[in-house]
Amino acid sequence: MHDFCAQTLRYTAPSHGDWGLVRIVSLLPESHIMFVCPAACGRHGALGAVDKGYKNRVAYVYVDRSDIIAGYDGCIFDGVAQTLSMLPKRPKCFMVYVSCLDNLIGTDMDAVVAELNTKYPDIKFNYGRMNPISLEGNTPPAVSTTDAMFGFLEPAAKEADSLNMLGNFVDKDHEGELYAFLKSCGINTARHLSHYSTFDAYMEMARSAYNLVLSPIAKYAAANLQAKHNTPFLFIPATYDTDEIAENYSKISAFIGSAASYDFNADIAETERAIETAKAALSDRPVSISSEAVIKPFTLARFLLKRGFNIASVVTEEVAAFDADAYDDVKNQVEVINPLGTDVIDFKHRRPEVVAIGYDAAYITGSSHIVNLQGDQGLFGYHGTQTLMRLLAEAAMVESDLKALMDEYGLVV
Repeated sequence: MHDFCAQTLRYTAPSHGDWGLVRIVSLLPESHIMFVCPAACGRHGALGAVDKGYKNRVAYVYVDRSDIIAGYDGCIFDGVAQTLSMLPKRPKCFMVYVSCLDNLIGTDMDAVVAELNTKYPDIKFNYGRMNPISLEGNTPPAVSTTDAMFGFLEPAAKEADSLNMLGNFVDKDHEGELYAFLKSCGINTARHLSHYSTFDAYMEMARSAYNLVLSPIAKYAAANLQAKHNTPFLFIPATYDTDEIAENYSKISAFIGSAASYDFNADIAETERAIETAKAALSDRPVSISSEAVIKPFTLARFLLKRGFNIASVVTEEVAAFDADAYDDVKNQVEVINPLGTDVIDFKHRRPEVVAIGYDAAYITGSSHIVNLQGDQGLFGYHGTQTLMRLLAEAAMVESDLKALMDEYGLVV
């Protein structure tokens, strides 16, 4: 563990968060969600679902002390029956969530789901655990949820010229070179969860011959898909370092087993121009990078330092294994700020002149010059670097309202 990651009292800033479980599961077409939990546990998610327009996709079964003592299997079955009776259209898939207290009760959710699948053969059921205690473990809620969602897929005959993109909530920008590159490798169909409006169509993702994992939250799901479907996967998170981008494309080509014919020269030249334009726009102004904006914040910091940018800080609560080398390279050159640290409330990190990449960086520094980006969404490869450079240049010139950006994004703390 690194020094700034000490396990102690924490402060959760209003900027610290991402998509909630309801919104993630709602990516599954024709899905419905039911939470089984005490009322206090469900209040936050329920209000968020109302605020963000997902209230018709989620139900709550509130359990009391007697349910907790006696066990609430019956509450789950009754809740599903009542929910289905109230819906104008039956869902094709149904996720049942239990809260962290179930770790003490030990409900046999596999048996519950098996019985639900038997009772309602026209609906596919699975379950998840809304357990913040597991955030420090190998399967925090977002990871187990992603696994459960792709767990609906059933083994199918493979299409050799097809590939899935897993882990990114938003599809990668089709204006970038990624799709054209994949096509040059013989991949004619690149699938993403957002491409589907019906559950039956979504099931065709099982026919893809390869899984490209673009976020660490999908590595666990990809490993299970490999075991269940014999579908190989490659973990390849977004990077903005041009040398790493070239290496990543080589890795993808080798993974698919096909030499790419795509010519990157124009993309590389455009990327270099974008970098120089952004550097001129910033004119040595300090930059702060949030790990909620980019998956590899230390790699980005190292790259920008190498290109002559002034990097003031990286805001993150941990160092991911795939970003550790870059951390070692830059830890003595930039300040590392833990957004969960109690010292954040002292405002000692205030630097309003900073250009902030991500909401945490903006909140902690007090900057209104904000790159509106979360989780590398939509960005990949050379086009991703070009887009980030453009956003950096624009943020240096324009002030934004952080609260308005977070509300528009639908941030869930």
